[in-house]
Amino acid sequence: MTAPRPRTRQPKQLDAGILQAGISSFGLHLAAGNKSAKTIRTYIEAVQWFAAAQLLGQASWASWEQVDGRDIQQWMCWLLDRYSGAYASNQYRALQQFFRWLAAEDELPDPTRGLQAPPVPQQLIPVFTGQELARLDQACAGRTFAQRRDTAIIAVFKATGIRLAELAGIRYDARDPRRSDIDL
Repeated sequence: MTAPRPRTRQPKQLDAGILQAGISSFGLHLAAGNKSAKTIRTYIEAVQWFAAAQLLGQASWASWEQVDGRDIQQWMCWLLDRYSGAYASNQYRALQQFFRWLAAEDELPDPTRGLQAPPVPQQLIPVFTGQELARLDQACAGRTFAQRRDTAIIAVFKATGIRLAELAGIRYDARDPRRSDIDL
C-alpha cells in the first residue's frame, strides 16, 4: 500500500473569468437534470478550478473551443503530482461530463474523447481484528450511561458498517416522527 501524496492546503482558484458563462450554463443543465446539490457543486468546482488554474493561469483562453486533450492531460498530471489517483479521477470525470455537455450543446469537439480517467489504485481498507474488537467491547462494558452508549455505538458500527458521519448525523425527535431518521 503506498502512502498518499501530501496535499497542498492552498485554497483552490475558482475564478473562471470569461469562461464562467459556460460553467454556469452547465450548472443549470445539471440542476434541470435533477442532479444532487453535492454533484452540481463538485462538478462546477472541478471545471472552475481547471479553467482558473490550468487555462487562465497559464495562458489567456478566450473560449472553451480552444481547449484540447493535451490541456486536460497536463491538468491530470498536475493533479496526480499533488493528490491521490482517486481524486484526480473524480476531477477528470467532472471535466468529461462538462465537455460532453458542451460538445452536444455548442457542437464543439470533445477534448476528452479518446482520453481515459487516471487509474485508481486499489487500496486495502484496514479493518479491526477479532481481538481488537473484543478489547473495544471490554473497554465499553459497564452500567453507566456513557458505557452503555458506547457499547450501542460500537454494536451499530459492527452490525451495519455505517460511517461515523452518518451515525453522528442521525436525527431523533420523540415529539415529531417526521423529523426523525429512526423509528423506535
